[in-house]
Amino acid sequence: MISYAVCLYDRFPLGLRMVEELLAAPGIELTYETVRRWSVKFGLGIARRIRSTALGRGDKWRLDEVVVTINGRKHWLWRALDQHGAVLDVLAQSRRDRHAARRLMRKVLKKHGRAPRVLITDKLKSYAAANRDLGITETNCAYLAARITKSSLHAARRQIRQRQKTRNQLLEQYQSHSL
Repeated sequence: MISYAVCLYDRFPLGLRMVEELLAAPGIELTYETVRRWSVKFGLGIARRIRSTALGRGDKWRLDEVVVTINGRKHWLWRALDQHGAVLDVLAQSRRDRHAARRLMRKVLKKHGRAPRVLITDKLKSYAAANRDLGITETNCAYLAARITKSSLHAARRQIRQRQKTRNQLLEQYQSHSL
């Protein structure tokens, strides 16, 4: 029951009170504060278990960056995606240089334990310098431009629509139980 409550809270865009109400429908009595405490205590372990049993990530990675404003200052949001559009990692930096690219690459390589078969970038020289620093050969790198960003944007929108659809199904299920 704990893992079910934590998974509902972490996996779907539901608030603590919504999870409390969803669990109350089949007769499980608990407070939203209990769900929050369980999420803090067990959430990381459950996420690790889900990640370890999830399908393996693709061996084709895309790296890109976009400028964002945080508290009135310009920052760069670096991200790594696999060929299925799943976000491997995200990093916000105030710089757009070799060090920031290397930090993202190190973070992703450490998290996934292996280098990609193909690395797709947008010809930013920082990626090439970071790859040289980390020992990733240039033969594995491909340079694709706007098409990659566009397809990853569609994948992100598809994931958002899927989450909204799942949330609506859960709400309908809750409403049918409460009648």
